[in-house]
Amino acid sequence: MKISVKEFKKIIRDMYRGYPNFEYTGFLEEAFGSGIVDILENDGIIVLVKKTKETIIVGNKVKLGKGSYRLGVKGLELVAQWNIERLTKWIIFLTIALIILGVVQIIF
Repeated sequence: MKISVKEFKKIIRDMYRGYPNFEYTGFLEEAFGSGIVDILENDGIIVLVKKTKETIIVGNKVKLGKGSYRLGVKGLELVAQWNIERLTKWIIFLTIALIILGVVQIIF
């Protein structure tokens, strides 16, 4: 299963929005696949909260889910870095706008 960077960011930001109250069951396996979920869990981006054996339907296939997940410490750091990246883009935009406004003020 392929997933784009934008979709990955959207899912992780959605998990951040509900942190720490929300636990996601079956949602991650459906979006990423169990192999990617294992990698994210090993890297500390997500944390397994409760172990359950629930069936998850992905397309026509029925899979066995591992349990409920929550955003981990590395996931929180990842979202913080994305927020800093967005803030940096805004600062660059506003700096350019101020330079243009300053040049216009000097000319006129």
